[in-house]
Amino acid sequence: MNKTDLNSDLFWYALKVKVGYEKKIAAALLAKAAKLNINDIETSVFTDLVNNKHVVRYPGIVFIKTDDLKSENEFISGIAGIERFISRSPISNDEYDFMAKSVILPAAKEILVGGKVEIISGAFVTQVMIVREIDGENVKGLLNIFERETEVVINKNDLLAL
Repeated sequence: MNKTDLNSDLFWYALKVKVGYEKKIAAALLAKAAKLNINDIETSVFTDLVNNKHVVRYPGIVFIKTDDLKSENEFISGIAGIERFISRSPISNDEYDFMAKSVILPAAKEILVGGKVEIISGAFVTQVMIVREIDGENVKGLLNIFERETEVVINKNDLLAL
């Protein structure tokens, strides 16, 4: 943390939240702050554009900017989906700015039968599956669920070829 961070009244912290609910939880934090007339709270969820779809860059993380971590523990306690603060130490402005920079992703690879794909949204986000069949916009593949291979059908827009 640099000296300019210490002069600021507000600091960024990372919250561990339920994956897939990052945007809803960030909105719930702001709504609760407005309801309680708290004006010094800011939230952030970083997203990237992948296959024409916004994908959360850091699944399970919501950033909150606040001045008082002790009172924030009480503030976040009533919001479903929030697990905990990841660290009691604030994130420096330099670290936050680095994480916020846009990521330029390489050109998308083609999804091929027999190839591996990562699921980038939905219930199986971050899981990797092997493609068995491609039918228009739908991809059928094998996914390891509870140590068992299970066949699933997922839309191409929810996949990223590896």
